[in-house]
Amino acid sequence: MAQVARISGPLLAANLKRTQGNLAVDTDLLYIGHLTGKVGIKKSSPGTELDIFGQSRANDFRSDTLTGGNLKVDTTGITAITGDIILDSAGTIHTDELHTNNLTFNDNYIGSLANSNIVLDPNGSGTVNFPSTTIHGNVDATGNITIPGNITVGGTINLGDQPTDTIDFDFLDLTQDFVPHTTAGAYNLGSTTNVWDDVTTGRARIGDIEIDESFIQNTTTNNDLTFRASGTGSVIMHDITINGHNIITPADLVLQPGNESITLNSTGALRVPDGTEAQRTSLNRDVRYNTTTNFFELFSTAYTPLRGIWSENRQTYVLANASNDFSFVTNGVTNTTLSSTGLTTNKLISQSNVSIDGNTISTATLNAAMTLTATGTVNIANFEFDTNTIHNTIAQAFKLSKTGSTGYVMFDSVHGTVIPAGSTAQRPTGIIGQTRFNT
Repeated sequence: MAQVARISGPLLAANLKRTQGNLAVDTDLLYIGHLTGKVGIKKSSPGTELDIFGQSRANDFRSDTLTGGNLKVDTTGITAITGDIILDSAGTIHTDELHTNNLTFNDNYIGSLANSNIVLDPNGSGTVNFPSTTIHGNVDATGNITIPGNITVGGTINLGDQPTDTIDFDFLDLTQDFVPHTTAGAYNLGSTTNVWDDVTTGRARIGDIEIDESFIQNTTTNNDLTFRASGTGSVIMHDITINGHNIITPADLVLQPGNESITLNSTGALRVPDGTEAQRTSLNRDVRYNTTTNFFELFSTAYTPLRGIWSENRQTYVLANASNDFSFVTNGVTNTTLSSTGLTTNKLISQSNVSIDGNTISTATLNAAMTLTATGTVNIANFEFDTNTIHNTIAQAFKLSKTGSTGYVMFDSVHGTVIPAGSTAQRPTGIIGQTRFNT
């Protein structure tokens, strides 16, 4: 039978209830400080109420404050007494939720506790990588963002927020169309205050207008293509200025159609260039209005006025007057007028043979005969010439008069002269010198 050591009651009570001093078990294995109120495990001089030297394990260990090494654990958290707190494990450090002064880490959520930005700042030349990340809210980056993959944006993209910001698309290659998601034309490229500088494109379509290589056309069949300036401005094409209904050029304006014809379709008028005599250009095929003379004029080898028929020096001309007659002017003098009542002239010469000058008709050359010929009769005053007969058309005497007191009437012929003949009943009233043959 095993032997049992027995301790008397008074002795056990005296050792279990310390009334005299401290109790030390195996020196420092267990030290109970009755006088200090501290318990030390493997420590003979405990510094706190429970001072354990080495490791301890408990299924349920509770304490208001726990200090070990450089750490203090209490209800407010884990605090380093001095320096940093280093969490180092050969495996994984697990925590349900981790807070810093400004950040909270909970499951897959990183949040701010101070109503401030979250800054991801790699050290030196390091980068921040987002292999597969969904971000709700705003992301601000100071520096560069490099995305080797694709970007899908469901909302609005704002590129830059300052006038000095620069966006570089030098290495951007588009492999598909760049189109808005609507056909309503509700979006603009640039604005009235923020504009693009140079736009380089192979072809541009703006509404119904297409600009391609060297031509501009309206893509809608039979529609007009209108170039319109603002206010009093002009449409300028090279040296040609179009202002309202005027085409202005500092040099010659050449219209050169392919089929060699120009059609002006208008019910109004064509206004040709006008200028003074000193402003003449003297170029072949000129058509202009001379404001010095108020004449239209043409130029071939010299200027020719278009009002009537004019000589080059405008001293000899024919005018059709408002009084329905023609004026014939030679060397600045009106010599002949042709009207509905007849021809009035200073002198008329026919083929250099017959001259009509005032009341005289004569041959223009010496000793030339004058011949008056008609298909009917030739009337001169009261005389009618019919073949070889001269009739006095009025009941008066037929007189052959002379000039001067010594003149005479001569019948220059080798034949005879037949005097008037008739019966007594036909004899007229006699006058002095009357000669007749009474049949």
